[in-house]
Amino acid sequence: MSWVDKAHRRNKVARDVEKVLKDKRFIEASNRREEQAVLQSMCWMAFIGCEYLEMQHRYKKNGMEKFLKFLKGRMEEIGDDEQYFKDVIEYYKSTYDLDVATIMGVKIG
Repeated sequence: MSWVDKAHRRNKVARDVEKVLKDKRFIEASNRREEQAVLQSMCWMAFIGCEYLEMQHRYKKNGMEKFLKFLKGRMEEIGDDEQYFKDVIEYYKSTYDLDVATIMGVKIG
């Protein structure tokens, strides 16, 4: 195979890949996977929160259910409001000298 044929083949593959990446079905599937990963991470944090409440404060089912209902309500209320996260980060920094985002390794904004 000549270098010209190889170049044509590379260009065709690149065009095909670009076409797939722009395809609406691919974008939707990618967004669903990302959303599921975020929800799974939030679920893990809820499990860790329940574990902490149980181990450190002796919470039982009723207390953990109240915590989970509070958590779910806050998540729904806040949604994707980045300003909330910026404000709460600043609140904990100024009130408690606690940089939650840095400790967790997250960059907001």
